[in-house]
Amino acid sequence: MDISDHARLIPISDESDGPINVFIHGYRSDPCDEALSVMTIQGRSLALDWKAGRFKDTALVAPISVALRALYRVAKIRKALAPWMLLVDAGIISVWEAAQFHLKRKKARWIGTGLRQLIREIPNATNHPINLIGHSLGTEIIVSTLMKEDWSANHVHDCVFLGGTASANRMGEELFSQIDGCVYNGYSKDDMILKAALGAGRCVGKRELTIEGQERIVNVDCSSFLPKTPPAVIAHHTAYWSEIDEILPLVWQTMPR
Repeated sequence: MDISDHARLIPISDESDGPINVFIHGYRSDPCDEALSVMTIQGRSLALDWKAGRFKDTALVAPISVALRALYRVAKIRKALAPWMLLVDAGIISVWEAAQFHLKRKKARWIGTGLRQLIREIPNATNHPINLIGHSLGTEIIVSTLMKEDWSANHVHDCVFLGGTASANRMGEELFSQIDGCVYNGYSKDDMILKAALGAGRCVGKRELTIEGQERIVNVDCSSFLPKTPPAVIAHHTAYWSEIDEILPLVWQTMPR
């Protein structure tokens, strides 16, 4: 399949000098959120628009979700569906949404295998350092492209993970051999969306990223400056993107300005 049928790069700013900054959204996020357009960052910025899905279609499958929730409560499927069901029972998400999330996670990894093709089409891309910034499922795209594609013709500098779903188990020296800067990991132990979606896995958005022998990792605990009141269960995860103009400089401490 042609990657251009599933993803495209949208210009946010077109400053000719400085790096190329590629912003990659996650599930339930607007690829060109207003916070991106007001952010002060040096260089040319683009947003990767990929078909990441939305929660908005929940109403179409409400009857199915209700039936599955009832089944869950009476049948022996608690172990198989937990911990997503912690949020399902609270009425925050639906079973259908949980399934969609996992499908989109697989798609994100596939999109990653074609990201270099899209960036190669940017004029003079080989003459500028490239920074990759991903939120939630967007981190899957970054990890996939750096682990599976050859970026030797480009100059990939920093990678920034914001509430990332990517697993540390999928990262190795291959990733760091393709960048000359650092990986900045913004995480929160209080991110209930990631806890529910991914359980106890080594998701980088829930904990510090550590790789034996690798010193080019900067971990930033974001729990103190993300929404924390009880109604903000989803906002605690999505604020990385909706408030990226404020949060990104706190995580990416060498962000070019």
